[in-house]
Amino acid sequence: MRIITYSTAVVIWLLATVSLCAQETKDAQAQIDYLQGKIEAVQAEEKEALKDEVIAINDRLEKGEITEEQATELKQAAAEKRALKEKRRQKAILDSFQRQRKIDDAIQAKVTAKRQLEEKAAAKDAERLMDKMDADRQRMLD
Repeated sequence: MRIITYSTAVVIWLLATVSLCAQETKDAQAQIDYLQGKIEAVQAEEKEALKDEVIAINDRLEKGEITEEQATELKQAAAEKRALKEKRRQKAILDSFQRQRKIDDAIQAKVTAKRQLEEKAAAKDAERLMDKMDADRQRMLD
């Protein structure tokens, strides 16, 4: 009886572990997809902003407010500015993700430690229950 109970507990524990691993993989992929979406959104926004700036520079060029050389320089400066801003925004997204990941890891460590304590307590309780059942059965046999 003790072996059956212990084996059942081990099987349940293994199934729970496999389920948790599958969930973690799914969560990791969801986080990657979320980050990729945010980064792509930043790229699209900065590209659109650069496009608007280039249009404004071209308008100034057509009106004769600036020369062709000045327009080229302004476009180059705008492209560099937008590229730098895009890099900063992407870095901020990744830094935020890393900070959140560290927090999540700390929380997970605490949850895991608590779960291990609970599992040890449950194992001790199961052991006591099995001992009691063995003692009761032994008394009945005597």
